[in-house]
Amino acid sequence: MIVCAMARELRDGRIFAQGIATPMVAAAYILAQMTHTPNSLLSFTTGNSFGLHAAPLGLAWYEEWTLGQALLRWTFPQVVSELLPTLPITEFFRPAQVDRYGRTNNVTIGPCGQPQIRLPGCGGIADTTTYFDDFYLYVPRHSVKVLVEEIDFVSGTGHGGSTPGPRKLFTDLGVFASLLARWSWSGCIRA
Repeated sequence: MIVCAMARELRDGRIFAQGIATPMVAAAYILAQMTHTPNSLLSFTTGNSFGLHAAPLGLAWYEEWTLGQALLRWTFPQVVSELLPTLPITEFFRPAQVDRYGRTNNVTIGPCGQPQIRLPGCGGIADTTTYFDDFYLYVPRHSVKVLVEEIDFVSGTGHGGSTPGPRKLFTDLGVFASLLARWSWSGCIRA
């Protein structure tokens, strides 16, 4: 259901950015391309490349696909400074924590000086959430550990100030739209 809901949000003629190990996102892109976005391109993190079709859902052939099937490859500085700020890109992020303002944490759980858990890092979240106007969040398991009142470390900006913030948050219990620049967790969070 999450994949279908994510696919419905995608618009034709845009570039869909696919991160590393994001099979739900890849499935949403494949579904969208097969149904209503035939004129979209894919941007792959691995190899900083563009392609016509989503990479396979498994990791076994991911590099071969993103590098071998690429229409075009770019250096990371070119991607960050020239492409991301100027192209119509849509992306989905899966953070470890999200607060009611759409701020995300994918760096550490607990105090920075003595973290309980060290997470993989924010990846492109910090770079892209400051200027993307078309990004979404998804959380496969709706949980009080993920949807928190206050995140432990800000690795991605949410609503407020000059940042556009995420358009929606997808979970296994529903889709949250950013209404008045914040979501309401009250009555929605279950253990």
